[in-house]
Amino acid sequence: MRMSQTIIPYVATTTLLLLAAGCTPQKNTKQSTAHQSTLVPKQNMSRHIQLAGAINTRDLGGIVTKTGAKIKANRLIRSGELAGLTTKDKQKLTVGKQLNNIVDLRTSSEVAAKPDPALSNVHYNHYGVTKSLGTSASQADFFKNLDKVDGEAFMIDINQKLVTDPAARTNYKQFFNVLLNNKSGTTLWHCTAGKDRAGFGTMLVLSALGVDQKSLMDDYLASNKYRRAENEKTIEQIKVATHNNPKAVKTITAMMAVRKPSLQAAYDTMNKEYGGVNGYLKHGLGLTKADLNQLKTMYLTKS
Repeated sequence: MRMSQTIIPYVATTTLLLLAAGCTPQKNTKQSTAHQSTLVPKQNMSRHIQLAGAINTRDLGGIVTKTGAKIKANRLIRSGELAGLTTKDKQKLTVGKQLNNIVDLRTSSEVAAKPDPALSNVHYNHYGVTKSLGTSASQADFFKNLDKVDGEAFMIDINQKLVTDPAARTNYKQFFNVLLNNKSGTTLWHCTAGKDRAGFGTMLVLSALGVDQKSLMDDYLASNKYRRAENEKTIEQIKVATHNNPKAVKTITAMMAVRKPSLQAAYDTMNKEYGGVNGYLKHGLGLTKADLNQLKTMYLTKS
């Protein structure tokens, strides 16, 4: 049976690796919260970009920060994998959105299996934030082991490791270096599904620009909306492949979704290890105060 190609390879290999290997958010004062509520709109999220060959592609333009500044349109885009882009999709991104940089957060094996298309005048950057696991995980092994995994705990573990793993920190810093050096045009970053590694990266970018945590969480959870059809298709395929094994179905359902506890686990880990997300940006990634100010100058507008 042909399985969905959007996320199964990554989930399969990372699940098998996990099997083999056998604090609270920063608080604001009541006064500052009340002040922010007058500046931040209730719907403060990225804008969906409709593409035929890519899922979960969104422009961060229009998101409002805690100070009332707004992220510029056509500068910062998050997405799922790009291998299926059509000719019209490519034109929409390169001409309509002025795309000139791609940051691929996938593993080397994912890149080899489904490489990004070459786009004219677009610089490609590969900074894999999780270890490349090769191609040793077969579908048979994946199905056999799927019911042995707690899907929600697995996704929490991934988000914690994105904070603590040195390679992840190094490559997210490289991602920020691309943003800092891209004086004009648009940077698009993506993983496979565009929800976990790209979602974590988006949280970091929005945090660096001063977006409030509620808006960050709302935008993170929006992947459930934009991936709904693909997720449902994959879950149905798993039901057939595992003869409707309830534990396997529960696991894959959790893995395909984004849930508050997953991102909260990243926040809690940053709070514990770095004193919060700002401490992580500065001490975990090595971004200086000048870097953070430059990002705001480059990507925010008061109008």
